[in-house]
Amino acid sequence: MLKALFGRKKTVIPKPGVPENVRVYAVGDIHGRIDLLQDLHRQIVDDAAVAAVRCVVVYLGDYIDRG
Repeated sequence: MLKALFGRKKTVIPKPGVPENVRVYAVGDIHGRIDLLQDLHRQIVDDAAVAAVRCVVVYLGDYIDRG
């Protein structure tokens, strides 16, 4: 019985990370600053246009300022 409990192989859990050939753009809180977000979008588009990889944009946080 003990061998059955402790003799099992451990499950391999992959380490978190970004796969090869993927570029991630992480955008933090913009606090209602559409002007800065639009500028950032232009920069991302320009950068992604020359990247030979898959590009992903992830938005984190708030889109609007409190109130």
